[in-house]
Amino acid sequence: MDPLGNGIIDPGEECDDGNVEAGDGCDTQGMIEAGWDCPQPNSPCLHVSGFTAGAATSGGAVGSTGGSSYSVACGAGQVLVGVRVYDASGCSCATVSTQVGSLVPICAEVSVDLAGNFTWAAPTSDLAEIGGALGQGAQLGELTCSNDRYLIGVRGRVNNDPMAYGEVESIRLRCARFTFATHPMGGSIARSAANSTGDLGADTPDVNAICGGDALAVGLDGYEGALVDQVDVQCAQLTPTYCGDGNVGVHESCDDGNAVAGDGCDTLCQSE
Repeated sequence: MDPLGNGIIDPGEECDDGNVEAGDGCDTQGMIEAGWDCPQPNSPCLHVSGFTAGAATSGGAVGSTGGSSYSVACGAGQVLVGVRVYDASGCSCATVSTQVGSLVPICAEVSVDLAGNFTWAAPTSDLAEIGGALGQGAQLGELTCSNDRYLIGVRGRVNNDPMAYGEVESIRLRCARFTFATHPMGGSIARSAANSTGDLGADTPDVNAICGGDALAVGLDGYEGALVDQVDVQCAQLTPTYCGDGNVGVHESCDDGNAVAGDGCDTLCQSE
């Protein structure tokens, strides 16, 4: 076997970036390190720095159509991480005051660590309110995924009273971790098993609207009258972007065409 560092991927190696140093994406055994991709032999490896989201598609809905339609979506480089929920005490039409009167989706900027794990941190941004002003009462609470997880769906309880419009009575969020998965033929962003937040509202949630595959939620669509009638989860598949590709992505403050620290632009493409 030819020695590692010759710039050729020999049998038993996943990569060969032309040196035998660890910490640059290709370790001392010729294996691709976590959070990196090595697309070209005898060239520097690239670290994943973020993602681009594909076209959004529906992951299903909780509730029934009725009233005005709405559509709210996170901005570039952001994903949904929670909702702020208001009760229906402001509307006499509600069966119970703890029913969901309106909600405000919450988005957060994404960051990625050296191992390729996606995280988020404050500050977050609020989207437009979903629900009519006639229904909004006091804040019922806020549901937020932990800062290493992202929203992948909503579980709710629907008012099935024949005199109602199928309003959403309660809500729970489904959240999952996202990690860059290294592979010799090119990396991808994979989703872990999901967990649930607590419940807000009148009854135990029993209807799902969940993103499939490895997608996550990037927006909410649906309908509202005086109360929230429907929540439709918009889902998108993620494609990794790389530090060192020469393009300054939405998660980068710089990109000097390499994945080397100490030259003013670090391995995560943040200015030094």
